[in-house]
Amino acid sequence: MKNRVSLNAPCLLFSASTGAAREEQRKLYSSTAIVEQLVADISSNNYWSPDLARTVFELIIPNDFKEQLKRHGNISWILDKYTAAYPWELLQDNTQDAKPLCVNAGMIRQLRSMITG
Repeated sequence: MKNRVSLNAPCLLFSASTGAAREEQRKLYSSTAIVEQLVADISSNNYWSPDLARTVFELIIPNDFKEQLKRHGNISWILDKYTAAYPWELLQDNTQDAKPLCVNAGMIRQLRSMITG
């Protein structure tokens, strides 16, 4: 499953390719300031917990893509410089006894760059 995520103020632009003939896109109007504060707290305090991982998951993944992420094994994140700061590997869904997504699946993170010239 390939996921592209980029900041397209005032929302995150999220697109997913599941191998079908189309790529689904969603705009997620979430409070990026809250997400940034959570990520900063997790990083600067070196504190990760399942509750925080579930909270970030709920805030930055569109609802109809959550089930797709749970079902597919390998995930490739294609991120812009803004969304690359998010802890995608540590995201955790809200099912009981869930583990971070990267524990049960392969995960690749790619930085998307813009070439001008």
